[in-house]
Formats: sequence, structure tokens, C-alpha cells
Amino acid sequence: MKILQLATFPIVEPRHGGQLRTRHIYDEYRKAGIDVDFVGIFPQGAYSQHASSDLQLPGDLAGRVLREYEHPVYDYIWGTHIASLPVARDALLARIRQATYDFIQIDHICAWPLARECLSILRPGEAKPRIIYSAHNIEHEMRRQVLRELRAPSAAIEQYGDAVLALEREVATRATHAFAVSTVDRNFINSVGRRNDCVQAKNGTAYSTVPEIATEDWRPVLPRDPFAVFISSGHLPNAVGFSAALGDSLAFLPPDRKLVIAGGVTPVIERTEPYRRWAAINNSRTLRLGVVDDIGIAAMRRFAHVFVLPITAGGGSNIKTAEALLTGAHVLATPTAFRGFEEYIDEPAVHVEADPDRFRKKLVALLEGERAQLTEAEQAVRKRLLWESTLSPMISKLLSLEESSPNAQGTAGLV
Repeated sequence: MKILQLATFPIVEPRHGGQLRTRHIYDEYRKAGIDVDFVGIFPQGAYSQHASSDLQLPGDLAGRVLREYEHPVYDYIWGTHIASLPVARDALLARIRQATYDFIQIDHICAWPLARECLSILRPGEAKPRIIYSAHNIEHEMRRQVLRELRAPSAAIEQYGDAVLALEREVATRATHAFAVSTVDRNFINSVGRRNDCVQAKNGTAYSTVPEIATEDWRPVLPRDPFAVFISSGHLPNAVGFSAALGDSLAFLPPDRKLVIAGGVTPVIERTEPYRRWAAINNSRTLRLGVVDDIGIAAMRRFAHVFVLPITAGGGSNIKTAEALLTGAHVLATPTAFRGFEEYIDEPAVHVEADPDRFRKKLVALLEGERAQLTEAEQAVRKRLLWESTLSPMISKLLSLEESSPNAQGTAGLV
């Protein structure tokens, strides 16, 4: 079996959730002996780190200047437009023709229009790969939510929501095999794809490879008193959830307790109108780090008292939930943050609050309480969150297809 993975981002140095899941799928395929290549398709300059095998295309191929509210659907607009351009089609066709692929795996829905066009161009007699749909999210729901938050015109919300839904329906129908991150997502794919065989392969996490001694230099940077951490990418729903769960002002936090905000979400939160309105108070209660390196992330995982997961929008499931659970620290989350991880809601040191007022009161109580102490048995339960476990249904499904081709061996690395 030979698979070509396609996504709208590189996976050389994965940071956000989509990159992490796709990279770990790639790695698990290789470990299982599945022959896999990966090609990221994205605008030039969007990512500083990428492989030479990735396709960087001019960013202006979106075809026009976007309206302000259209930025959350830029990847859809760009991905749809490049599918009509020979420069993009020829580049991907060359990759498809360089090997005899059994499957093209779609790891982001916005890569589908270009892949679809390329498949339609293949000549009679050329190998035509089948499709694997590896859904990370129910994209049309998330796009509608974000556009509503940005007060986009109702016509635009309907237009883009319906357009993305049409892509999801098409690829779910055409895919030979489909995978989803949660029960809700699996049911959706089965419904719109008129199928009953979508396999659930949950999101997961991995142990940090950073030695503890390397994190000691971060100890003076982080607050001395018990502190909470919110680590997230710049995905807009993450900032929306922050405001919804924690409110406009962080004055409810005692002056000697801080919330550390890290990752791409930091400038997104800082730019929101509610945060800026109470900037003096909010700045005094937070330590805003922006994007940090792996050592910084490891330090926060080691020293944080509470991991905050104020996710109120979006679909799929949140990889940060798995990461927080594996640390063994207190985890304070909204119900949405535990989508796909429902079996952990009643575990020790897990606190789920839907009401914003109760969420804030619980955060204060946890910061004034003792650190979480998990038993060995409780820690063993959390180990089920490792990628090798969560992705095993996906691997088992594909390996079962190889039983008729026992000589299908080997791997292909990032070029």
C-alpha cells in the first residue's frame, strides 16, 4: 500500500493541532510499515519551516483582496481558486504521477478541490488513487461560528457554510475509507457520506522529549506562585472561548495569581475589544508569552498548577485537552473542550464547568488549593491518550487491507 497525504500546511515542525495530528498519522503509518509520502500545499511565506516536497504557491492566488470577515475562510477561498490554475494542478499532478499511489489521503478539506481536479485530469491507463478522508473537524460548523462572531453578513455566513459543507459531503461520499476524531464527527461523516463505516481514531498526545534539567532556565520566567496556563494556537475560536469563559476582565483573579497565555492565541486575545477595554487589569493578571519553543512548553507542562481549556466553539476535538490530561495537573475545561475525550470527565483532577461564573470561581479555588497528585493507576489511564493508542483503529483498518498484499513494505520519508 502506498499513500499520498495532502494537507494545507507543512508538518516538519508541527505546532497547531492540525499539523500535530497529521504528523503523528504520518509517523504511525511509517512505524506500521505503510509506505507514505506527504505534501503540504500552502501560500508562500505562510510557514517558515517546510519540506522541499511541499508545494508553496503564490499567496495572491486567492484571486482577490479579501473582506475583513473573510479571513477565517481564506484557506477555502484560496484552495478553491488554485484548483482552477494550471500552475497548481501541474505541480500536484507531477507529485501524483511520480509514484503509483493506492490512496490520496485528504487531511484538510481545503486540499480536496485541487486533488479532485488532478484526479479528473489523469489519463485513461494511468493509476487513479482512491480517497481516504481523514477528517480533523466538522469544518462547516466551525466556519459558521467564527463568521457569526465576526458579525459577517448573514448571506456570507450561509454562502461559506454551505460551500464548505458541500466539500465535506462530496469527499465523505467519494472516499473509500473515512476516519474521524470523535463520535459526533463520525456520525456526521456517516450521515452526509451515506455510509456506515467511518472509523473513529481519536486525537492524542505524546510525552515531551525535553529533559527536565532543560526546563530549569524557564523557572524564573514563570510565576512563582501557583499559576494557570492557557496554551493554544491562533485559531480564532480559541480566543472566542477565552472571552466567553473568562469574561472581559480578569479582575476575579487574586492579584498574586496569574494566568500564563502562550502560543499563537496570545496576540489574537490581546487584539480583541473586550481584552483591550480592560487591558490594565488583564495585563496585571496575565503573563503573555506568545509562541514559545519546545523547552518553554515542557516547562509549563511541568510547573503549571492548572491547565485552562476555555473552548466554546469549533468542532472536532482539542489536542490541548489530551496534552493537559497527560501532565497530571488540574485541568479546568468547558464541556466543548472534552469533545472526543468524554471518558476522562470523571477522572481525578478534571473539572468541567459549562457556566462562566462557576468556571471562574473554580479557577480561583484551584489556584488556592493543592497540586494534583495522581496514583500510578490513574496515570496509567492517561497513557491511553498517547498517539500510538488513539490512532491504532486507523492503522488496524489500513493494515487489514494489506492482508492480500503481504509484500507491501517500506516507508517514504519527508524529502
